[in-house]
Amino acid sequence: MRQKVRYTVDQYALKLTPSLRSRIIPRWMAFLSLVLALFLLPRFEYIGYASYVFLMWVLLLSVHFLLVNRIRHANHQTAAG
Repeated sequence: MRQKVRYTVDQYALKLTPSLRSRIIPRWMAFLSLVLALFLLPRFEYIGYASYVFLMWVLLLSVHFLLVNRIRHANHQTAAG
């Protein structure tokens, strides 16, 4: 289980760097994500709550994408009708 979570954290850390340039997520969220990934990677074996921090990070990103999608959909509906 720990290996799977560590692999997932590694993959997300690699994919976060382009988000700073492309601005898919707000800049503060990209920096927070990068700091969390850099903090969790070397200490993952020693911190019992690291998986919870990672899950909260995924939840934060998911909620952001859902809210942005709802706002864009509402704006599209207002402009069309």
